[in-house]
Amino acid sequence: MIDKGLSSLRVRAGRKRLLAVHGNRFITHLVLASLPEQFLDERRPLPPDTQGKVSAVTKAAFDAAIAVADAVFPEAYLGSLFKNTARCQTLKKTIDLTPIKAAAA
Repeated sequence: MIDKGLSSLRVRAGRKRLLAVHGNRFITHLVLASLPEQFLDERRPLPPDTQGKVSAVTKAAFDAAIAVADAVFPEAYLGSLFKNTARCQTLKKTIDLTPIKAAAA
């Protein structure tokens, strides 16, 4: 579900496309950290309304990640950035999860 949302973002150009390609696991981490626990506890396919919320959270996480990456590491090549654990931790600490979590509500 998250990968499906990211695949639609890969059609963009420039750094946004690079984020969708190279930052996919980082975005997935943000999404899973932001979803309510009951979303993750489902043992059956997610209902359509829940799928829509996951898509909204994915978009919110993507937007937050690109904004922070552009602000904190504006010159960094995103392919290398997401291979660097320390930089990923810096991004994670800098990103405000509140709006991302609000997208799941």
